[in-house]
Amino acid sequence: MTKGFMGLALVAVMLMLSASSGCASKTAAGPAFYGEGKSFTSDLADGKVASVKADTSAHTLAVQLTDGSSYTVPYPTDLATVDKLLRKHPGVSYRVDGEIRQ
Repeated sequence: MTKGFMGLALVAVMLMLSASSGCASKTAAGPAFYGEGKSFTSDLADGKVASVKADTSAHTLAVQLTDGSSYTVPYPTDLATVDKLLRKHPGVSYRVDGEIRQ
């Protein structure tokens, strides 16, 4: 290989690594569904969740907190888990694809 081609290949690899690490950090910075600390389940248990809007096409929950902040988090395999959790918190507004569940 020539020095020019190797240099170009190295730049391409570095750009790909940089792009992939940027995506990973954005995903990692958001809250998880389960867990201690900042997660949907801990916020729910702590009474911090005001409303939840499930989007089944995106497989996400848009979570509005009582302090006015919000975040989006992917939910586990199906909505049965989310339904079960939210039944224990009837004061939380819950919609699935725009339809009220509670």
